[in-house]
Amino acid sequence: MAPRMMHPRVGTGEPDPEEDESEEEKKDGILIPLLTFFGFVFVFIPITVMLMGAIFGLILAEVEGWKIKDGFYYIISMLCGLPTPLTEVDPDTDEGKLVDVIVALWALALAGTIIGVVGGLSVINRLVDAAESFGQRFKRAARKAVTGSDEEAPAAADEDGEEKPVSLTLNVLTFLVFIFIVIPIVIILVAVLFGFILAEVEGWKIKDGFYYIISMLCGLPNPLTDVTPDSDEGKIVDIIIALWALSLAGTIIGIVGGMSVINTLVESAEALGERFGKKKEN
Repeated sequence: MAPRMMHPRVGTGEPDPEEDESEEEKKDGILIPLLTFFGFVFVFIPITVMLMGAIFGLILAEVEGWKIKDGFYYIISMLCGLPTPLTEVDPDTDEGKLVDVIVALWALALAGTIIGVVGGLSVINRLVDAAESFGQRFKRAARKAVTGSDEEAPAAADEDGEEKPVSLTLNVLTFLVFIFIVIPIVIILVAVLFGFILAEVEGWKIKDGFYYIISMLCGLPNPLTDVTPDSDEGKIVDIIIALWALSLAGTIIGIVGGMSVINTLVESAEALGERFGKKKEN
């Protein structure tokens, strides 16, 4: 049996063993990470945060003499970082304010945990590989259209005889396209979808639903609309979307942080620091 060819790794010119996988192996390999991602984002995170909201909301409601529902909405608004709280109550007692401060600190840790875990899931690395592989395929197609050949010239060697990373320009272009085109389109589509759902639940105009959701997804300090959810159903939808927004942020951060151009920038910055240190010693 003839050996299978191994394609160069994106941005390095080195063989990538992962490219040697069959299509069936790739499909099997992506299924479990994808299920893990969706299970964590759409099931585990909402259940965990709502349980925390219920527990600490009950404690705060007992301390302040509120209704349990008001305690839950107050805590969950804080945990989700909602631009407009779902209730108008505020702690008055010193005990209630202490609970408020503690939960606020935990909310910061919770947001960091969600973003960090989602950004570190293996499916994010596969999305990065897919994005940069698409750039390589586009480059080969463009070269073939211009020159009639899709073969790439060998990588240039440095002074030590080692091959330098190739396609830095392509990686930069892939990064810029993702930042300035893909991310805005994805966020706007998500805002349209969930804005429509929330508008239907609350009886708003679709435009108001879109502005409310996009304000939340983008973390705008001043929402683009004055409407806020009034019904319990709308508030629950608001909570779930806010939690998914954290996961979306983690996904974007994970993909951007895993791109080759970011690794190149990090290596360049550290190399610059090393050269500066050597000059200072001399």
